[in-house]
Amino acid sequence: MAQSDLAAINDELLYALRNNITDPEGRGSAATYSGTATEGQTVITISVAAIKAITSVTIAGTLKTYGTDYSVSIGTTSATVTMASGMTAGQSISIPYRYGATWIYPDLSRTDITFGSFPRMSVTDVSSVMDEISLGATMTRHSLMKAITVCDLNPKKVSDILTAVKNYFLSNKKGFYNFNLVVPVGIGPVLTFNTVINDKGKYVETVQQTLTVHIPFVWEGIS
Repeated sequence: MAQSDLAAINDELLYALRNNITDPEGRGSAATYSGTATEGQTVITISVAAIKAITSVTIAGTLKTYGTDYSVSIGTTSATVTMASGMTAGQSISIPYRYGATWIYPDLSRTDITFGSFPRMSVTDVSSVMDEISLGATMTRHSLMKAITVCDLNPKKVSDILTAVKNYFLSNKKGFYNFNLVVPVGIGPVLTFNTVINDKGKYVETVQQTLTVHIPFVWEGIS
């Protein structure tokens, strides 16, 4: 059994939130790549800048499974979808994706953002614990805690967004590839975060609140 890819875990969480949690301000755009496969083709390149997430991949009318059937690599000017096996010539390719502005980031809350940046969500690490669970020290259980933090001027909007995130994870506890299970474990208090200038030129306080989720079973093995 191989070791886990922590970056891939973070990316999968980030892309899931970008695809499934609606931005109240409607930032970003959605589009679909359509194409026709050549014989044995495995790599599909979408030459669009600022792609934020690949929503799904459908080949010849069949919805493919992330991780098992395909992997994704997103750069600044394009995204690449790599299929696990070659396609047949003439098969249709349909790949919805999100691009442009986003409101969900893999970083800590920032104090240098402006009024127009809210609401803003971040996905960050809280803690990581590993335990040996096998004779001969050949298997390790890796337990991860992640923080989903939302910042905005309106405490109710923050609460509504975190409720949507919580409900998404409750409905999709086992719907991921790089980890077996994710469970919401708690929501912290609403905290004053920063002061910004609003659209009327007045200083206003922003608030933030955090949902913590637990990924309890990431298996680390050695041959």
